[in-house]
Amino acid sequence: MIRVGCYGCVSLLFLLVASVSAQQAGRIDGVVKDSSGAGSPDVTVRLSKGDTVIQSRTTDDRGGFVFEGVNPGKYVVSFRTVDGELSPMDAEVSPGATLSLEKVIAEDVGFLESVTVVTASRETEKLIDAPASITIVDPRAKELYGGAGQIPSMLAGVPGAELTQSGLYNYNFNLRGMNEPLNRRVEVLIDGRDPSVPFLGHPEWSALAFLADDITTMEVLSGPSAALYGQNAFNGVLNITTSSPRESLGGEVRFTAGELHTFKVDGKLSASLGRNWYLKLAGGYTGSNDFSRSRNVSVEYPGLPREAIPLFTDHVDLGSGLARVDKYFGERKMFTFEAGGQTLSGPVFLVGVSRFLSNSIRTWTRSHVTIPGLEVTFYTNTRDSPDEPNLGSGVPVWEKDANYHTDAQVNRRLGANTTFLAGGSYRHETVTTADARGVQTLLSKAPSTNRGSGYGEIRHTLANRLILTAAFRLDASTLYSRQYSPRASAVYRIAPTQSFFASFGDAFEAPNYAELFVFIPAGPPADLSAIESSFGNLLGGVKLGLDFVPVFGIGNERLRVEQIRTAEFGYKRVFHNRTLVTLAYYRNWMKDFISDLVPGVHPDFPPYQAPAALSQSTRALVSQTLNQLVPGITNGPGGAPWIVYSQANGGRVTSQGVEASVTGWLGSSWQYSANYSWFHYSLNDATAQATVHPNAPEHKAFASLGYRKQRFMADVRYRWVNSFRFSSGLFQGPVPTYNIVDLGATYQLSAHWKLGLNASNLLDNQHYEQFGGDILKRLVLGSVAYSWK
Repeated sequence: MIRVGCYGCVSLLFLLVASVSAQQAGRIDGVVKDSSGAGSPDVTVRLSKGDTVIQSRTTDDRGGFVFEGVNPGKYVVSFRTVDGELSPMDAEVSPGATLSLEKVIAEDVGFLESVTVVTASRETEKLIDAPASITIVDPRAKELYGGAGQIPSMLAGVPGAELTQSGLYNYNFNLRGMNEPLNRRVEVLIDGRDPSVPFLGHPEWSALAFLADDITTMEVLSGPSAALYGQNAFNGVLNITTSSPRESLGGEVRFTAGELHTFKVDGKLSASLGRNWYLKLAGGYTGSNDFSRSRNVSVEYPGLPREAIPLFTDHVDLGSGLARVDKYFGERKMFTFEAGGQTLSGPVFLVGVSRFLSNSIRTWTRSHVTIPGLEVTFYTNTRDSPDEPNLGSGVPVWEKDANYHTDAQVNRRLGANTTFLAGGSYRHETVTTADARGVQTLLSKAPSTNRGSGYGEIRHTLANRLILTAAFRLDASTLYSRQYSPRASAVYRIAPTQSFFASFGDAFEAPNYAELFVFIPAGPPADLSAIESSFGNLLGGVKLGLDFVPVFGIGNERLRVEQIRTAEFGYKRVFHNRTLVTLAYYRNWMKDFISDLVPGVHPDFPPYQAPAALSQSTRALVSQTLNQLVPGITNGPGGAPWIVYSQANGGRVTSQGVEASVTGWLGSSWQYSANYSWFHYSLNDATAQATVHPNAPEHKAFASLGYRKQRFMADVRYRWVNSFRFSSGLFQGPVPTYNIVDLGATYQLSAHWKLGLNASNLLDNQHYEQFGGDILKRLVLGSVAYSWK
């Protein structure tokens, strides 16, 4: 019923848009050249009418761009390069005709003060005016580092980012502390779709690898953002957009190979179907070995728990594909439908109780309708993972989930200086871990939940200098109590090229299904027979059963949502239109923090009590001794000894930090970037000392230097992470300081052929980035691509 109703709403809007008759469209075919006459790639070209951007393109390797389906009339074509904004051109399109344009790049221009973002306010604004710390990921990252198919690696240069890798495809991306395996404290959106696994709320990065080459923009909003994005935007938002078929006409096929016996082939094709219909097809296959090693006999470094079974394979196979259709009705009305799927076999992922060998099939769909002032989206996600080995216990698990989500947003301008937006969303989710016999393998039950939200934001500019913004959101769910998320901010423009901002707001993170309902062996049974023997004749023949004590991870259905309140102050300055400097200080107050998997905290499993058959004094002695020696020991059904790990709410946490960054250009060929982050954490509740951990370093730094000239582009980057302690469930230990150097390069052989090189951890600094993760080594890949227009 939910899917039928949502599709019905989208179809009704589609018919509404389709009722608008389009005029006979024309076309603009252009080229951007440098002073020598060579084509200039990666120039942003926009087609506008008045203040409205109708279409946007990026020039290809020959400097070419095309605007199709342009209604007759007068337009302005603007151009932006990495060195600045070029003078615009007027264009008049006749019915059914093609207009040819040629633009020559001028020397020594700048553009930084006009860079725009959308994530901070869910509407377009200048970066200098955004009321938050927001980072635009360098578009070179896709070209230089995207070929490896690891989207998180492109985020290495984000100030404050905690980018941890525990296997070749097992990444975590977090901001500003309180990290964990399978982190979900940063909301990830791809074209407005949340791709996270419903069961855990974590984006499965290996399933998204094929999108790397298709990304057009990546914006990272740092800081709590629930006022506009809801649950799990606890530490920020990663907003990714991919290319539309009309903006990426043509195709490309890429072959990649290298270390770890890696072989990768992927391709993309975008075409016009006529009458303003456009199609995009994309997909690929990746096969490689992994860094993961079996731990049933030995472990890679001290402190790791042994696992019950070995890895069945060290080979990873990833397959994926998508199809997208766009239909345009006039200049600002369109309908999109896309569907895709992925298969994953072999990646190892780490959670607090164990490592798992992934074997899953994922599918998704997305429908989107755009009408001036209104956007409506409906999407679905499914994941089916039969018979995934739990390496820690040896017990296979099954998991199948799905969600159905719809949202709508209205944008309005209220006078010359005020804008307003309002929106709402609804989601239905189902989760089951039943095996072929119908027995739950991960959860105590199969939950089905609903949640809805409503939000609004108003933004007003005073005297063209002070920008005031207020936002508020209400979230309701069958899993947790109603949540209210306010946010207020102010931006003061000292000048067009510099500003101060201050923001205050609340956010929350909801417990996931695993934290609430999991019931799983957390490791092999413990043999405590030596302790039982030490009691000698005191037991009088009464058996304690300590020779085989099951170890379980059990969810806590009484968990509350985590709460965070934040204050942030920042400064942004553009120097000479070629250098951007940002500085931010934040302070967070958190409570009801959901702990790691730790022993002895589940409210339904109190400390162990010895059998009643013992004398009162012996029973007290045995109970006290076991509770002191064996954390988490309790009584299971019938009084048998169990060891139970679980989560609990606890701790009042204060954190603060400073993030400083600089990005700039030297001449027309060199680009540099550097940032430093400081993070400090205080636990204001001694009772939670063993259960709440930031899992983040106090200091980290990043630097990069890139060069681009004609057909050649290269970039080298360096990342330094100070040592810190990582604590999650069974994985407790230090992460030593590590340094990583990466290198990326491309060379355009001709109009159609391009070579690429990607070297991750170039100096082969063998290290691990979270305790329990794999030892990471160098990975060098080479690629060759053939493209056509």
